[in-house]
Amino acid sequence: MAAETEPGMDATNAMEVLAHTSSPIEVGEIEVDESGGVRPRVSDAPVSFRFHYYGVPFDATMPTGDPAARLYLTATLGVIPFSLENSFGRKAARAIIRQAQMPNGRLRVDAQSRVHLEMTGTPQTPRTPVNVLSTVAALLMEAKPYLDLLEVSLSRGRRRSRRPVA
Repeated sequence: MAAETEPGMDATNAMEVLAHTSSPIEVGEIEVDESGGVRPRVSDAPVSFRFHYYGVPFDATMPTGDPAARLYLTATLGVIPFSLENSFGRKAARAIIRQAQMPNGRLRVDAQSRVHLEMTGTPQTPRTPVNVLSTVAALLMEAKPYLDLLEVSLSRGRRRSRRPVA
């Protein structure tokens, strides 16, 4: 009799799928469905996930199938305030964005004065979950000084602490 590990996930079925998957298992080779079942991933769509850092939602996307494909990390950090709203914040934000130097990314301002962070990195091979998340962490550490500096100068829709979640 197969042991049930979660509703809808048969441990024997999951082990069978994993046994027929090359080792180490790379991101994009298997998928977990809503009920916790494991199956081989047949889609060639990029793998994507969302997380929050400093109270900011980040999106990560990584094409599958090409070991040299880059991981893309994006976030909207906030809005440059109007001069009447916060003239110091406006000047500070503009100066920070103008002087920002990140080898793997950039800060960009759109037509609505929203500040976007765009970064790319290449995970080590094999592209295991650990190697992919290590790449994300390295990119976030590169951007952290700018997140700290922009914390006080940008307007955000909701005021919450943007401290990192431990």
